[in-house]
Amino acid sequence: MKRIATIALSALLTMGAFSGLASAATELTAQQKFDALKAKGIFDGMDSTGTSALDQNMTRAQFAKVAALLTGLKVDSNPVTSTFNDVSADNWATGYIEAAKKAGLIEGVGGGNFNPSGNVTQEQLAAVMVRALGIQTDTNAVVGGVSDWAKGYVAAAVNAGLIAGVTDFTAPAKREALVVSSYATDELQTDIKAVENENKPAIGKLLALGTFSANGDQFGPQNSMTKEDVLQALDSMTNGKFDAASLQLNAPPTFAEVLRAYLLALGYPADSLQDADRLIDKAIDSGIVSKDSPLLKIQQLNLPLTRQWGSYLTAGTLFDATTVTVDSNGNVKQNADKHLSETMKLPDAPIQVKLSDVQDVPTYDKLSLIDPSIEERVTTVPTTVPTTPVYTDTTAPTITGATITLSGSPTTSKTVTISGGNSGTIELDVTDKLIGGTISVSEASTLTITKIGDIDLTSLSSMLTQPLSAGSNPLNLITFLDDTIDPQDDGISASFLANQATSNGLVVNGNLRDSAGNVQQIILTFSFPT
Repeated sequence: MKRIATIALSALLTMGAFSGLASAATELTAQQKFDALKAKGIFDGMDSTGTSALDQNMTRAQFAKVAALLTGLKVDSNPVTSTFNDVSADNWATGYIEAAKKAGLIEGVGGGNFNPSGNVTQEQLAAVMVRALGIQTDTNAVVGGVSDWAKGYVAAAVNAGLIAGVTDFTAPAKREALVVSSYATDELQTDIKAVENENKPAIGKLLALGTFSANGDQFGPQNSMTKEDVLQALDSMTNGKFDAASLQLNAPPTFAEVLRAYLLALGYPADSLQDADRLIDKAIDSGIVSKDSPLLKIQQLNLPLTRQWGSYLTAGTLFDATTVTVDSNGNVKQNADKHLSETMKLPDAPIQVKLSDVQDVPTYDKLSLIDPSIEERVTTVPTTVPTTPVYTDTTAPTITGATITLSGSPTTSKTVTISGGNSGTIELDVTDKLIGGTISVSEASTLTITKIGDIDLTSLSSMLTQPLSAGSNPLNLITFLDDTIDPQDDGISASFLANQATSNGLVVNGNLRDSAGNVQQIILTFSFPT
């Protein structure tokens, strides 16, 4: 879950489509990063030859365009008025400037002016990129060579790897610095989006187990994680055995406080968790988060977590992290095969919560579908009888229907032709754009995608696994692909999929597995008119 497998698939789909890939280990040059951003329409060349001009400065107007395109803002190509006195309505950059200002990415220079021909400074660059990613800033950050207003932005941008450390952040930024920063922001933006999508099943699991709660049908992903959230999670994870009285939490708790609490729940001794800077190392060692998690780039230890990231951290602690034991000499030993989910408090049945503010969060009708360790607990019979569960169900689940949703106003859908309960074919026009879909199955089961075209996704099966209820369910595969390869959020281009298809179409392989262990191999084929 916390291994960011989504990012690996994103690389497969965007860097090399479905064919040979360049080595991801080789750092791109500034020119290569410029070429990549130019191909995405984010940067333009400086003259008729399209040169990168990396050694030149960039104006504030030019950077407003980059900021708007980088974040996929809706830009009015023919604005009637301009907010700033020194930018006319018919200026080529007005639409970009207005869009970026409305989104809170840029500000004027005072006196109602924008100074469109002025240079972008290093600290202005940092501020825009941090705002674009929604990174919290510490206004008390200590940074040298920075204006007071920009210290929090610069500290956050350096921590996230968006800008390099320099002596004077008030100096103009060369186009090379802007290109490198924009490329890093674009990558981190993609990573964050991928993790948010990957985290949706985790939110569903936490709600089903009572580890997290929703307010009616509202999860509030951008609200701060509360002290009550942390205590509820700890009570669930430790089966009520955590000594909450010994825990000091602010309201709302900081990232460091949440990490310390969860490490205590795993068995780390309190005296080993006093150094806040070492908490992240222990969280990585135990498996709560991976060292390449975007959370570690955008979150500061002394600031609160959102509920989105709090649920991500909680799920990592519950399902992924290893518990520890401490001997009489204070040596910590990791129990690699023992997770909190094996002994956690379980409700009698999954808690059903259908969220309206976070789309495609699954619900669960059986505890056994939530996690393998939970499945083993709820299907194990008393020791006086054979421990192997006896199932009378020998019928494999089947697909009873499916649709693909297309973008548009209003949206439309196409029906997938189902054959034999395990094969589906959908014919798409190259002008179609896919934004979602549904799949109906005969019984509660788990769908796992194992292959797309020639790409074997077995190693990513934990990410591409979706629990299904009997009847209609959202088809998370389409939503995931849309989030991964569609940065403009207007749908997956059918023409892109067509370019990856063979004469037989683009084939997706997977399987359906029910709680009794019955498995049905499935095939979904996207075909295109010749």
